[in-house]
Amino acid sequence: MKSKLLLAALALSVSAAQANPILTADPQCYDITGADASCPTGYEVSEDDGNSWRSLGSDISAQTIVIWEDLGPYGLGAHDLLVRGVNSWGVSDAVPFDFVAGVPVAPSGLRLVAPAG
Repeated sequence: MKSKLLLAALALSVSAAQANPILTADPQCYDITGADASCPTGYEVSEDDGNSWRSLGSDISAQTIVIWEDLGPYGLGAHDLLVRGVNSWGVSDAVPFDFVAGVPVAPSGLRLVAPAG
């Protein structure tokens, strides 16, 4: 039984360690009625050029909205994103976000050690 619990815990820790990075920001006000013109109702992102825009993931709860975009699908290499808020009246200024997707460095210093005790 203990070995099954240990295997389950190990499986959960491995899957958590391989989770994709998420782009997020501070929560902003959210007003579905559109009465508050300063509140975004969503976000858009443009990768690398600023010419084509697509909807950006978001999480809406309790009168706030926050960017919640999975960056895992972006390929290896440098990425220059532009992010802007949108609502019925238009779009905000674009804010840049740059990141580099890369593979981890290989481990070093591998060796055998005697167990303690």
